[in-house]
Amino acid sequence: MIKKINTALLISALCLCSVLQSHAAAPVCPLQGIPTQVKATDLVKNPDAYLNKNVKITGIFDKFVTIGLDYKPAFRDSKDYISFLIRKDEIQGHIIPMSELKILISRKTAEKQLAKIESGDKIEIEGKMFSAALGDPWIEACKVTIIAKKEKKDDKVKTGAACKINP
Repeated sequence: MIKKINTALLISALCLCSVLQSHAAAPVCPLQGIPTQVKATDLVKNPDAYLNKNVKITGIFDKFVTIGLDYKPAFRDSKDYISFLIRKDEIQGHIIPMSELKILISRKTAEKQLAKIESGDKIEIEGKMFSAALGDPWIEACKVTIIAKKEKKDDKVKTGAACKINP
């Protein structure tokens, strides 16, 4: 009797998992319609207002991470997706990633659009906010454009009038 109940529970759990995964993993790219320009901080403050909407945000790229991947309520498989962080723009003088904003992008798209991205580059992200799991915004990025490259420090050796040469 217990074996039949355990088997029935296992089958029910497997069916539920496959339904959740197939529903959550529904592709959103390419976007249908025009995305709404929104500040990243507004998405974080009120994620429910943007749920299932196309959004466009700008920010400073920080780094690639694995945050949010393989989380069942907002499932995106780590074999097919990578996530990345942008920096909090309201904080000056320190680099603080906005980890509460989950931005996921397919690995294929990332290879095409983000091959030359560096930490500190200003980017524009177009995507769909597909979940508000954990009270956080989860965005699948369909298009990422580098707006401005990070300024390089001038490490060149000065020459000419700026240099004094001792004989």
